[in-house]
Amino acid sequence: MATDRREALRHAIAYEHRLFQEVRKHEQVAARWQQRANLALRRGEHDLAGEALQRAAAESRLAEDWQAQYLAQSDAVRRAKRGLRQAALSAPPDPAEARLAQLAQEDRLERDLADLKAKLAG
Repeated sequence: MATDRREALRHAIAYEHRLFQEVRKHEQVAARWQQRANLALRRGEHDLAGEALQRAAAESRLAEDWQAQYLAQSDAVRRAKRGLRQAALSAPPDPAEARLAQLAQEDRLERDLADLKAKLAG
C-alpha cells in the first residue's frame, strides 16, 4: 500500500517537473518573439513586428496555461507528500522492530547490571 502511494507520488513529481519545463520553454519562446518584434520595429518593419508580437502573445498565453497546470500539480504533490508523511506517522509499529528494540534494551540492562555487580564486588 505505502509502496503504491510512493510510486504514485514519484509519478506526480515527474509530471510536475515536465509541466515546469513546458512553462519555461514557452516563456523563453515568448521572450524570443518579443526580441524579434523589437528588432523588426528598430528596422522599420511594422507588419513583421506586429506578427512577432502576436506570436509572443500566443506563447505567453500558452505559458500561462501551463503555469496554471503546474501550480495545480504542485499543490497536488504537496498534499500527497503530506498525506504520505501522516500515513507513515500513524502506521502501526512493525512487530519485528518492536521486538528487536525490546531485546536491545534487555541486553543493555543485563550488561549494565553485570557492570554494576562487578564494581560492587571489586
